[in-house]
Amino acid sequence: MFKVLGISSGRVMGNAEVEMRECLMEMEKLGEVDVRITRLRTLKITECDGSILDCVKDAAQGGEGLSPIHDDFDWLKEQILWADAIVFSDPSFCYIPTSEVITLMNRALGAGKEYREACRKNPKLVGLICVGGSDTVDFNLPMQFKAFEKLVPGMKLVDQFYCDWIRGKGYIADQPYHTERARLMAKRMINALNGYDVPAIKTRILKLNPLEYKDDDFVDLEPCPVCHQSVVEMVNIVFMEGTFKCAVCGATGHIEHHNGKLTYVWDDDSVAHNRLHKDHDGFLAGAFAKAHAPVEAPKAEVKEFPFITPGNELPLDKPRILGVYAGPHGGTSEILARKALETATADGKYEGALINILDINIHFCVGCLICKVNSRYRGMEDECVLKDEDLWMVERCLESSGIIWSFDAINGFTYNRVISFLQRFGHGIYGRGSKATPLYATPKPNAQIISSFDDDVVPVEFALGHLQAFYTSNGPIVDRVMNRFVPLEGDGILANPQALGMAAAAGAKVKNAVDLLQANPAWYPLIQKVNGMCPACGLDLIEIHPDMTVSCALCDAHGKFAHRFGQNVIEWDEWTLKHCRRTPYGGMLHFKHIDYSQSEDRDVLDDHNVHKDLLAPYVEYGKLVTPPKKK
Repeated sequence: MFKVLGISSGRVMGNAEVEMRECLMEMEKLGEVDVRITRLRTLKITECDGSILDCVKDAAQGGEGLSPIHDDFDWLKEQILWADAIVFSDPSFCYIPTSEVITLMNRALGAGKEYREACRKNPKLVGLICVGGSDTVDFNLPMQFKAFEKLVPGMKLVDQFYCDWIRGKGYIADQPYHTERARLMAKRMINALNGYDVPAIKTRILKLNPLEYKDDDFVDLEPCPVCHQSVVEMVNIVFMEGTFKCAVCGATGHIEHHNGKLTYVWDDDSVAHNRLHKDHDGFLAGAFAKAHAPVEAPKAEVKEFPFITPGNELPLDKPRILGVYAGPHGGTSEILARKALETATADGKYEGALINILDINIHFCVGCLICKVNSRYRGMEDECVLKDEDLWMVERCLESSGIIWSFDAINGFTYNRVISFLQRFGHGIYGRGSKATPLYATPKPNAQIISSFDDDVVPVEFALGHLQAFYTSNGPIVDRVMNRFVPLEGDGILANPQALGMAAAAGAKVKNAVDLLQANPAWYPLIQKVNGMCPACGLDLIEIHPDMTVSCALCDAHGKFAHRFGQNVIEWDEWTLKHCRRTPYGGMLHFKHIDYSQSEDRDVLDDHNVHKDLLAPYVEYGKLVTPPKKK
């Protein structure tokens, strides 16, 4: 008998969990399986802070690399080792997995050498399900895969699929197309468990047709041969156009032109030795040790700036440029934020202040949708029902004139507290509750600084792209700095003149852009924005398709590969650039389609549920397991 574990994130008995249960119920019909189900929402798993780096430090010194935190994460690891196969379902919040999933991704850094070796010794068969309320799921499955691979090293992906344009709670149970897709996954999982060859994964997304909001088109995705994900980092360098790297596993490739046709060609060596390979476990420890090795070079001095917290606020005497960072106090992200502020405030025209987002109490989004239901359907205030320090953080961002974002890249992404802040944006789309200050009022120029002790930094760029949209009033990104193989804790970065110089340049660009907007807001088009692969939003993460077309993973601008003057370049469609999700028209069109597809979300606040009868079989299915209660 095969042992199967189902893990769900998001709302209890929400659409994601229903879809997972449909798959597990079908697996029981097709074969002899022992099923267990657990919910991340009900597990007590402690969030990570800067101390998570101690686990990597221990591994770099030859230790186990085990986190000193003991909670339900230890129990979850036991369940994973028990299982032969795992079905994981997760809703899409703001284009990415929930903060609960990112917490697992962070904590996996301290899972321990023994656990990772046990996972690789008996590889788990995995099926991934993503449920979203729109078509903004381009980067969700790649991040879901990335997070789960960090949690279950050596896993074998059997199947994955999107369920997008899903309405209110329980709606998916009444959608034969989606339930049938879950049953297909069950068939593939059973065949894989029995040792049969399973056909290659083909993933599709039901995309919004920008010409008519009620007409959708299916879009096929071009899979990476290693991880089967379709989002790549395009190299944005002259004479290297057409080369790319998978945003998940790091496999590289290029566009090849032959006999008038363009094709994707993957590099065999990078496919064989990618970030998912077992050798990469040792690479992380080695990279950490090398990045944090003592340096004898002289260290520069960087100006100190005051910290502000909900209990320690400063009067706003001058226009403020805010430094928001996530990382250890006194570490690289703080120092680089201070260096950028030092340049931005050098002439005394602006004041600088720092916030460490890890010090701010921000609960993860629970997906209740009350902010959306109240603001869109009931004409009420959209203030979040969770009363913590998130609204205070939003207000600090809105009152600033410019922002320096400086974040650590941890285990391929960033801290889950950052993602919690990002995914709680719903109560800021139209206003700030009773204060009713529109979020899209005054654009705030901002710069992004990302630092990592390895080279896996690009996914953080995606999260920062959302922070830029939601909390800087869609302000221009004037600079983006990627620091690879640098220390994250301690002041070793002070001996790195290149990193300090790039941070100083980022601060200067923010200051110049703020000057321009202070003089005349109409000069916004004159601001020099970051030169990313996507002309609309500046992102380098591109989703590739089998027909050689592409779309931006963030703003959904469209284009296609073309051979021009000996180079394989992307020709972007001008209409989609002007009407992407980041433009007023594209945003209106997108939300209009969400309102159309999710009109039943208002029922989540009612005592009854129109899908209650349809949900009954899934509720009765049971199989739920929880950690034993501690005495």
